[in-house]
Amino acid sequence: MPASPTLIYAPDPQTPGLTPLRQAVTLAGLLAAQDDYHRGHGRRVAAYAERLGRRLALAAGEIEMLRLAGLLHDIGKIAFSRELLCNRRRRLSPAMREEIRRHPVLGGELLRAIRVADAVVDGVRFHHERRDGSGYPYGLRDSEIPRAAAVIGLADCFDALTTDRSYQRGRGVKEALALLATLAGRAFDRRLVEAFAQEIREHGPAAG
Repeated sequence: MPASPTLIYAPDPQTPGLTPLRQAVTLAGLLAAQDDYHRGHGRRVAAYAERLGRRLALAAGEIEMLRLAGLLHDIGKIAFSRELLCNRRRRLSPAMREEIRRHPVLGGELLRAIRVADAVVDGVRFHHERRDGSGYPYGLRDSEIPRAAAVIGLADCFDALTTDRSYQRGRGVKEALALLATLAGRAFDRRLVEAFAQEIREHGPAAG
């Protein structure tokens, strides 16, 4: 893997009365306050990840790690310029695209610096990796991708597809699930996609 970038912002893990997790959640709140999309996105991804974990009958501790990784998965964007974070354009400059591709690493390094659990760090750092190697930032494949990251990546993709953005309208649930089905076995683990689709059909999308 390439060397990790230097952190732009790293909270002090010794701050009195503030645990690493509370520091991370505080940062997530700062990110959510920046624009409408991020205000609800982290909460929805956390909800989807938790629901999928329960659907898969994972252990309670692993489900909690999924929930936290979902909430914090975009924390690396705290380092973005406001212009990029609140982007209103579909087309981005090469420099902007490169900055976006760095946010999983920045997020993972930030959380590691404040001593958040490794499972959460992995879920954040690798959530844009894809089974066929088409993801970023490392181009990992198949079993190289931690399960937490695979779950968060799927939840993140579904929420991005179904949420209105300044430059496009969100897709309907049926259309989004159909698109995910075409990616099953390629970008995403087929078992995860099928379990996620069943969960959404039975209980609907996350609110908020």
